[in-house]
Amino acid sequence: MYSPSPQKFVSIEFRIAYKTYRPGRIPAKLPRKEGTVFLSPVLLSTEHFVAIETKDDDVYYNGASALITFTESDGKIISKITKENSGKQLTMSVDGKIIFCGLILHQINTNQIWLSGGYSFNEIEALAGILSAYCLSLCP
Repeated sequence: MYSPSPQKFVSIEFRIAYKTYRPGRIPAKLPRKEGTVFLSPVLLSTEHFVAIETKDDDVYYNGASALITFTESDGKIISKITKENSGKQLTMSVDGKIIFCGLILHQINTNQIWLSGGYSFNEIEALAGILSAYCLSLCP
């Protein structure tokens, strides 16, 4: 799992991972996977993130999960992204390093995204720590 530098994070970004190259897509390696994928432009970023909640009971993948909440106005963006990209991989990067990649199962019509997929509770807690620390760094 990614460990952030002590200074303020450069960015938190969500992108779609594609198997084929097209102009505007950047090559990248995914955690836990072989080969190269090509990332879309940024879909959601740092200023959209609000909170994260972790759970140690992902019944589908036998592991832990996290619920990431974005701003209320981002619900429409998330709905459009998930409708247009169902069946594709959604990546999350911190400081340019991909720390999560998960399959979009269906359209989401809220401002929240569940991250799951066989991650350990320690991995999910580390992710929560990264995002929570970033959130706190925005507070005056």
